[in-house]
Amino acid sequence: MQIGFDAKRAFNNITGLGNYSRRVVENLLQYFPDDDYYLFTPKSDQDIVKFWEPVLKNKHIHTLKPHNIFYQAFHQLWRSYGSTKLAQTKKLEVYHGLSNELPVGIENTGIKTVVTIHDLIFLRHPDFFTATNRGIYKRKFEHACQTANHVVATSEQTKKDIVEFFNIDPEKIAVIYQNCSDIYYDKSTAEEIVQVRKVYNLPQKYILFVSKTDKRKNHLNFLQAYKQQCATWSANNRIPLVLCGGSGDNHREVLKYIHEHKLPVIHLDYVQHEHLPLLYDACLFSIYPSLFEGFGIPLVEAMARGKASLTSTGSCFEEIAGATALYANPEQPNDIAEKLYILCNGIAKVKTLEANTAAQLSLFDIEINTKKLYHLYNVN
Repeated sequence: MQIGFDAKRAFNNITGLGNYSRRVVENLLQYFPDDDYYLFTPKSDQDIVKFWEPVLKNKHIHTLKPHNIFYQAFHQLWRSYGSTKLAQTKKLEVYHGLSNELPVGIENTGIKTVVTIHDLIFLRHPDFFTATNRGIYKRKFEHACQTANHVVATSEQTKKDIVEFFNIDPEKIAVIYQNCSDIYYDKSTAEEIVQVRKVYNLPQKYILFVSKTDKRKNHLNFLQAYKQQCATWSANNRIPLVLCGGSGDNHREVLKYIHEHKLPVIHLDYVQHEHLPLLYDACLFSIYPSLFEGFGIPLVEAMARGKASLTSTGSCFEEIAGATALYANPEQPNDIAEKLYILCNGIAKVKTLEANTAAQLSLFDIEINTKKLYHLYNVN
C-alpha cells in the first residue's frame, strides 16, 4: 500500500504533535513493514532529521519536499495546495493528515483520506488563542473533518467535541489512543536513577510536573496549592517540586510567583530525551493539572513508569488516567491542595494508585492501536 502523511510536525516539532506524528509512522513501519510511506514536509529541522535518521533511512520511507521556488518561499501554501498534486503523482492510496488538517482538493483526487484531530481547545477555551488563529483553525479543522473518509480522535472527549462543534456523524469518527515513546517501557536500574539525580542535582524525594509553562497547563493554580502544602512542612521536611519543560506563554509569571513565595521549586528547562523516564522513576508522583487537553501524554508516561498522578477533573483526564490518579478541580487551588496533601502524606494511597497502572496502560497498547489505524486505511 502507498500511504502519504502530512508530516510537517514530525520534522519540525520536538514534542506534542511531532511526537505523535513520528510514533504513527514508526509504529506502522514496525507492524506493516512492506508498505511504502511518503512523508510530506515543507521544511525540516536538522536536529530532528538527525534524531530520526534510523527511520528515515528505511527503504520504505520517502521524504517529499517542495522543489518549486515559489513553494519553497511560501512553504505553508505548498502544504495546503502543492502537496495535493504530488500525492496524485505518487499514486497514493491513502493520505493521512496527522495534525488536524488535509491539503485542499485532496478529496477530489480519488485518494482515501484520514485526518487526526487532537483537540478543539481553541473552541473550548478561545481566550488562549487570537481571533485570527481561531478563524484559521476552525476553517482548516472543520474542512478536514467534513471531507475526510475517516476521522481519528485521540480521545472520547475529542470525539464528543468534533460532533458538537462540527456536527460530524459520530460513526465517521474512530477513537484511537496514542502511546508514549518506547523508552518509557524500558526497565531502569537503581544505579541509572542515582546517576540521573546527580546529573540534574535532584533531591531524594520530589514531585514531578512535566509541561511547558503555558497558561493552559495551569501552573499558577497548582503553585497556589503547592504553597499551601509547603506551609504544613517544616523547613527541613519540604518535598521539592521539579518543573520539567520549556518556556511557555506564562513563563515569566510562573517564575515570578515561585520567587516571590520562595517555593522549593527546581526548574529544568531542558532534559535529555532518554533521561525523562528516569525522572519519573525517581519522583514520588507526577502532576498534570491542565485546564483542558485532547489527550494528556504525561499521564501515560507516568503510567508506563508505574507512577501515580494528580490531575484534573473534566476534559479527557479521567478517561486517560482512570484509577491511576487523584483528581481535583483545576480552577480550585484549595481542591488541588487537598488532593496534594493526600498524596504527600499517604504512602498507602500512592501505592494503591501505582498498582492500577499496568491495567490502565493496556488501553494504550501499541500493536492494538496501530492495527486499528491500519484498518481505517483499508475500509471504505
